[in-house]
Amino acid sequence: MGFLHAGKRSIGVFSRLLTTPARGNSFVLCRSLSAGPSVDLNSASYIVWGAGTDVGKTLFSAGLAYSAAVRKERLLYVKPVQTGFPESCDSKTVASGCGGGVTYGPHASHFSNATPISNREPVQCHTLYAWEKPASPHLAEKADDRELASDEVIVKETAKFLALATPDHGLALVETAGGVCSPFPSGTLQCDALRPLRLPGILVGDHKLGGISATISAYESLLLRGFDVVAVALTVDPNLDNAEFLSHNFRKHVHWIGGERPVLTVLPALPKSSEDPEKHQLEFLKWLETARPTLDEFSENLKNMYAHRCKKLRYSVYEAKETLWWPFTQHKNVEKEDMAVIDSRWGDHLSIVKPLAFKQWKTEPQFDACASWWTQGLGSHVQPEMARAIAYATGRYGHVIFPENVHDAVLQCSQKLVSTIGRPWAYRAFYSDDGSTAVEVGIKMGLRLYLAHNRQSIRKGDKMQIFGFGNSYHGDTLGAMDATPESVFNKTQTPWYKSQGVFLTPPNLLFRKGKWYLSIPEDWEDSVITDIPGINMKRRRVNLTDAGEGREKYFKKLYSKLIEKTIDDFNQEPSGEGGKCHVASMLMEPVVQGAGGMYLVDPVFQRQAVKASGKKDICQARGIPVILDEVFTGFWRLGAMSGAELLGVHPDIACVAKLLTGGYVPMSVTLTGKAAFKAFWGQHKRNALLHGHSYTAHPIGCVAACTAMDIMNDPKFNPNLILNQTSEEGPSKESPSVQVSETSQSSNESVTAKEPVPVDHPLPSSIPSLNRKLVSGALVTLWDDDLVIELSKHKKVEGVVAIGTLFALTLKLDENDEGGYSSGRAKEVTRRLRKRGIYTRPLGDVVYLMAGVTTPKEECTKLLTVLKQELDVDTDEDKLD
Repeated sequence: MGFLHAGKRSIGVFSRLLTTPARGNSFVLCRSLSAGPSVDLNSASYIVWGAGTDVGKTLFSAGLAYSAAVRKERLLYVKPVQTGFPESCDSKTVASGCGGGVTYGPHASHFSNATPISNREPVQCHTLYAWEKPASPHLAEKADDRELASDEVIVKETAKFLALATPDHGLALVETAGGVCSPFPSGTLQCDALRPLRLPGILVGDHKLGGISATISAYESLLLRGFDVVAVALTVDPNLDNAEFLSHNFRKHVHWIGGERPVLTVLPALPKSSEDPEKHQLEFLKWLETARPTLDEFSENLKNMYAHRCKKLRYSVYEAKETLWWPFTQHKNVEKEDMAVIDSRWGDHLSIVKPLAFKQWKTEPQFDACASWWTQGLGSHVQPEMARAIAYATGRYGHVIFPENVHDAVLQCSQKLVSTIGRPWAYRAFYSDDGSTAVEVGIKMGLRLYLAHNRQSIRKGDKMQIFGFGNSYHGDTLGAMDATPESVFNKTQTPWYKSQGVFLTPPNLLFRKGKWYLSIPEDWEDSVITDIPGINMKRRRVNLTDAGEGREKYFKKLYSKLIEKTIDDFNQEPSGEGGKCHVASMLMEPVVQGAGGMYLVDPVFQRQAVKASGKKDICQARGIPVILDEVFTGFWRLGAMSGAELLGVHPDIACVAKLLTGGYVPMSVTLTGKAAFKAFWGQHKRNALLHGHSYTAHPIGCVAACTAMDIMNDPKFNPNLILNQTSEEGPSKESPSVQVSETSQSSNESVTAKEPVPVDHPLPSSIPSLNRKLVSGALVTLWDDDLVIELSKHKKVEGVVAIGTLFALTLKLDENDEGGYSSGRAKEVTRRLRKRGIYTRPLGDVVYLMAGVTTPKEECTKLLTVLKQELDVDTDEDKLD
């Protein structure tokens, strides 16, 4: 068996239920609702981890506290989770060695015999949450009748205590419970629960037999989650030599970018245990004094590493402006406040480094409303799964050459793609590196397929071009740029740009003032649109909400006539080389044109372009292959598996990327039907598809894609997913299934498929004319309908679009602002949103918010609420003017 189990919903050898044990035997999905806390870095703050239980974590913490007290330095110590309390209390142990104070949080103070020790500077020790049973926290919590303390609350309380540290504090320590992967009270692994803090770590290794393996495993578990392990501490065992072996092992590590190998510190052997409390304490104090010279030096190293970290953060902004060349950025206009120093990512949130004062910093969570440029879709509850999958692929394969070879990863990835987003029309999967090249591959396929079907009508001097759409964007490689009409993305970028097609600007939908409006393009002739019922000719706009039932039938005829005329007229034009032109492929972004301005294209228009003209489809009747650019729209971005499914059409070719790998590594795929593959079949290699790159179908990307698809397509891991009611065993009695024949374009091959029980696709404000019989299911409504309507009526807003994980808001323009991508209209709003914990990026005159596929609806409601508040502030300022 390969890296994935045979089970249909499994994620492979790295698969496990992404659930955490609740009370009793039931399980609950572990999905983060909101961001982690802001973390003040006023002093050198570290998490103290252990390779296991009883390795000396508390002894090590006590040693650092003792070292600080002797040198009259202030130190904060916090124990977030304590079991066996109050008989066992690590805070008291740490304080007892240095005369420090001990305090308890409300949860730990529940026990009447938990007596605090008055705060004695310079060392302050604190226990946050405590349970009486001396067992693993998840078991101790079950034996307790108090309300479950969530991971989120425990982490936030820990960060709140750390905020008490000042620059006068030398160190702040967070000591964990048990080993790195020991459970938290909720059942979440401790290393996952504390990940939102992402403080640098000190790993206390295991000095016992088997401790080498335990220490290395713990270290690698932390690295896999993105923790920086700056030091490893180990006590001496006179009968073993773990320290020397581990020191040699860590010296071999290249380690993380910009960091150093972990420093290994060897401490004296553990003090002798005694049943006599006085003798035990005496041995403990003797050990502290013996270890102090080593711990003094170690403490200074920790403070120096913190100072080095702060220095890197302080200067990274300045160094970036001297070294980096950012995409889609006019460097001359970049201001310091526009730049963000990103420390890490956890689920939907970026951890942004913010300066507080000189040598004082904090990390602040910001919701990534760009979905890191439209690629991200998975929450923090599955981030460790993705990390394991990618690490597994790296360890197993690294990279391997692909032509004429096969490996488990690419085979299973291809099968998943064909059977999910490519169902029922796709036959083969061709791999490339990004969306732009996937489109270029698709164009090559489409042109060859057209040639195969129309070889007899092609003459010398004829030119094969594409039929595309205004406002389109298909990437930044030269071929993809030529497949779009003239725009800011191509004409000014290269003198080589030359449009290779005919383009028709599509009508788009906009939700404004609580109603849906159809906007007619400016370049459509008045004679074409004057008879449209209810049209406002001045604004070139139709109120669809109040239109009659015959609206769609009328527009089908209008659109078909206009599309056919555009194609047929172009096919009569001279090529300039003694022949004529041919529309040899149609290329479009289904439903939403992303980079062009988040335009929601009228689904009736796009459906007519692909599907219907009397008895025959427009493209099929002319042998024109249909290519869908699903780079942005695929994999639930718009609430359905694909844009094609929302339109209810089957293309010949489709290009996918971005969410394909869950947003973790770059990879793209061009899916194709059987006819396109056959067009390259022949005896000679010159007839083959001669396209590829060195990393084609790289196993790391394929494993990431398999894992991401298994997560996104399974309600166990993606609670936002609503599957249709047609089960694998067959239709239910309440929902009889019928057989329908689906015909793929150009190939004329009939595919028999079960019609699903309709999923009432939950689209805010009822987007007109979208297909709701979704075979693959749909996402729940993420954007609150009332807030969507309210924002559509805002005096600063031209209109909004809310679909799937996307919310886009077009601002009204000033008199001298032409709008579009070059507009700076949205910049000020996005700046203010960042100050409110929402990281977003302007798209000309459009402010957009993009959630993940697994983002909770409550989080999306918060985003809309903050956006409205910021627009209201803007409105109030205008009134004052």
